[in-house]
Order: sequence, then structure tokens, then C-alpha cells
Amino acid sequence: MIASALDADMGVVLPGQTWRNQLPADHSKRQGEFASLPAYRARQVDPGAGSFAADFAEKLSEDDLEAQLGAGATIATTAAHVHEIETGVGRQNDLLLVRLAAEMFLARRGFASAPGRRGRRELYATLIVQGRHAADPATVDWLIQQYAELEGIDGYWIVAVNTHKSGRQLAGYLRLALGLDRLSERPTVTSCVGDPHLALLAAGVAATCAGLHGMSFKYPPDELAVGTDESDEDQLGLGIHTYHRSILGNAGTLGAEGDAIRAALFKNAPCPCGHHVPQRPPKGRTQIVAHNSWAVQADALAFSRGRVPAAELYLSRRVVNARRNRQFYGMSGLHPGFVAVLAESPKLRERERALGEG
Repeated sequence: MIASALDADMGVVLPGQTWRNQLPADHSKRQGEFASLPAYRARQVDPGAGSFAADFAEKLSEDDLEAQLGAGATIATTAAHVHEIETGVGRQNDLLLVRLAAEMFLARRGFASAPGRRGRRELYATLIVQGRHAADPATVDWLIQQYAELEGIDGYWIVAVNTHKSGRQLAGYLRLALGLDRLSERPTVTSCVGDPHLALLAAGVAATCAGLHGMSFKYPPDELAVGTDESDEDQLGLGIHTYHRSILGNAGTLGAEGDAIRAALFKNAPCPCGHHVPQRPPKGRTQIVAHNSWAVQADALAFSRGRVPAAELYLSRRVVNARRNRQFYGMSGLHPGFVAVLAESPKLRERERALGEG
């Protein structure tokens, strides 16, 4: 899959999973494929317990970086962890890992094209930020200042964790992404914020990362069911929701309980993706994955076209329609992050304008 993407001149990101080293040694998310990666550490890592030893930090950063570049990544990300205290020693350890990775990336000419490939490779600093921290403006401003001062990186990879569908938290991730973009003049990517990632695109965030399983990150993660493995595509208890553009989200609950709503949605608003009958919802993993990939990409493109004010106007119209459709079908309300981003974005532009005039 990676080779095919590179052959098509597509970018490849293989974000590191060093946060898994924070889990107890017997946690299932530390087993399987992760345990075979160079960045795996047999002993549990607590980044908030004290400053990393120099040799430990250097080796962790090197192992994580080399694994990504060796696997074909065109954008490498730095090692990162989940923090209970944002301004504490744990975050300082992550900042150290970024600085070390930047030095290594330059020393090994990591920016050079991979053999037989075209294009410059890049290094993005990873920030894993809990939702409750993103909701605090002072914490966000501190993070912006700390990470904008870093040298030797090309952008930022923001990972949202434990967001709990809060509008305040989504507005905080917007402030973080746009603040880093403005102060550092580097692009930011925001991942794991759920369906409102579309609102972030409309508000001017350079890029977002969306996936198949709800696009969210919970820490600590749930244990895997007994007898399953993360590499198993049909692992128990991990169903895939069906995305529908008319409601800006998942088309009903998983399983038979949501079948009636899905049938009605696709009958009244057929899908032109080409991976299933337009008037009927996709069936089975293969069709759902193909449909979701098309639909999410189509919306991402629609929300990122043109200048921000025009994109936000388009977003506001889609929000009105999605709310109306959800009410009609008796579904839960639209994620509050959509409206929160619409309210926060003009405030940030006004703040930036005032700073420019000052």
C-alpha cells in the first residue's frame, strides 16, 4: 500500500505510536505489532515523572524517526506522549524529543528524497493535547509560544485526545492550529477531532486527518477483545459507521438498530460515490470503507475551497441543512464543534487584525 501511494506521487504519513509506551506493560495495545517497532520500550514510560535521561531521549527519538523514514514516510512526525499537566516536565520532554529529531533529520539528510522517489521529505512536530487542556486559552497560548520557537521542523501534527464532543475544546484546537500557523508560518495538521474536522478546514487549518473508526482518540484506550489483534480487519467490537454528507456525520447507530435511518437517508439523498447502489446504503466492510473514503474526501475538498469567509459561509449553510435533516430523521444533534468553530474563527481573525495594526 505504501509503495503504491509513493508510485502515485502521494504523500505518506506513518505517525509514531510512542504514547503506547505509557500504558501498563500488560496492556493489549502494547502487544502485537507495536511491540515489534524500534520505538517500543519494554518498561512503562512515565514522561511526567522527571526529565528524560539524554541517552534515553536520543535513542527513542532516533528509533522512532528511523522507523518512519525506513517504512517510506514522506512526512515524519516526532515522538510524543499524553500529558496530565501541559506546562510540566512531561511536555518539556516532548519538546526535547522534537529538538533531537530535528537535529537527526538534518544530520542524516532526512529531507532528501527516498531512493527512486521524488520530492522533499519533511518533519512535523507532534503535539498530543487533551481536550480539557485545549479548552484553556492560557494553556493553548503557552503551547503556541513553546512550539513556534522550535527550529528545523516543517510543520505541526496536532493529535486531539479525550475530546468528549465539546464545542469549547474544538474551538481550542482551532486556536492552537491557527496560532501555530500564524506565529511560525508553518502548516498544521489536526487529527482525531471527529466530524468537525470539516469545520477546521473551512476556518483555514491547512489540513486534517480523518479515519474510519470515528476519528477519535481515547486515552487510556480500551483493551482489545480476547483473541483479537489490531491488524485483524474483522476484529470483534470494532464496527465501522457509515458517513452521510447530508447530516455531516454517521448515518445512524451501528447494527440493525440504525438500518431504517440509513435506508431512509440514502433513499432520499442518493450517494454518487459509485461503490454501492446510490439509493441504498453500502453493505459490508469493503463497501462502507470505500464509500466513507469517497464521502469524507468529497466534503474535505468542498470545505477547503476558496477563501476562508466563503468556506465558512458554505459551512454555515451545510450546518443548517444537517440540523434540519437530523431533526427530521429523529437523530441526535449535530456535533457542537461545528458551531463553536464558526463562532471562534471570526474572533481569531479580528484578533490577528488588531495585532497587525498594533
